[in-house]
Amino acid sequence: MNQSLLPLPGFWALAAREKKARYSLTRELLRFLLVYLIASTIQGMLLAIPMTAWIFTAHGEELFAEGRSMGTITDQLFELMSNLPDWLVILSLFAALPVGIVPMFFCRKIERRSFASMGLGKDGAATEYLIGIAAGAVLFVGVALIGSAAGAFRFGAFSLNRADLPLLLAALVGCLVEGACFEIMLRGYLAPTMSVGRPVFVPLIMSTVPAMLLASGDSGTLGTINILLLSLMLCLFTMRRGSIWGACGLHAAWLFTGNFVFGFSLSEKGPGPCLIPVEISSSLKKLLTGGSAGPEASICATIMLLAALGLVFALRSKDPAPPEAPTPASQGPDQNPL
Repeated sequence: MNQSLLPLPGFWALAAREKKARYSLTRELLRFLLVYLIASTIQGMLLAIPMTAWIFTAHGEELFAEGRSMGTITDQLFELMSNLPDWLVILSLFAALPVGIVPMFFCRKIERRSFASMGLGKDGAATEYLIGIAAGAVLFVGVALIGSAAGAFRFGAFSLNRADLPLLLAALVGCLVEGACFEIMLRGYLAPTMSVGRPVFVPLIMSTVPAMLLASGDSGTLGTINILLLSLMLCLFTMRRGSIWGACGLHAAWLFTGNFVFGFSLSEKGPGPCLIPVEISSSLKKLLTGGSAGPEASICATIMLLAALGLVFALRSKDPAPPEAPTPASQGPDQNPL
């Protein structure tokens, strides 16, 4: 890909200068998998404790009643996990903290990289975050409006129940946490690491594919394509804006708007309290509604994401790296970057 069309961001070049060793693509992928495995294991443990407590205290007697077969118990467990209470849905957002903390620790202590090389520089952070939040909200509202125009969704009346306000505020903070943590993992750690000494398409692909692989099995082909488009757009957004702050805000706003403004169920998060309930048409094809995966898996999202991808690509890069960006002074034992 022509670097004049898509110049590398300054924080990728900074990562190249600070990274003390350059490894083969295979070894870098193995290092990433190790980091992600550690983070996701801790995340799972943090969520398993309150979920297990809820299942045993609220449904234990019914679940393990005498005479019930293991198959029946397993089916009910899956049903319970797909219908979590609001407080547990929101708690699952905060359980994503290790997904951000572990790669930050790895970059600082193992790769000896600064936060700035992860796209977390201080300059303009608040502004970029707000730009990202606005972009993410507009993006998902556009998805909902296209679906409404096609007859796939019907908006209910705006409603803010006083009892739901603490949950909604907690959900907002939780979406900010989850959005930031996944962006730190993929666009703050993985993309700059993969960019060192490699063509620009390598970090673009490598920071996009994991999100697609982690897509829910209910997403279907179109849902998987949409997740790929969203992840690619987020990576391009960080490249154009010169930091990951905007992508953190965009990711968070996409989650919050979909789950808690309109009450859809995104990324396997059950619907919780919402401001504008949306009724999904049961008579239209899954292509328009997204089916059980929600509008993330609909053609409405595809249209908006393609438009956003084109718009981001057309943006001018805010902090491009100079063409003569230096490579690391010392290299590890694996000299071949690919």
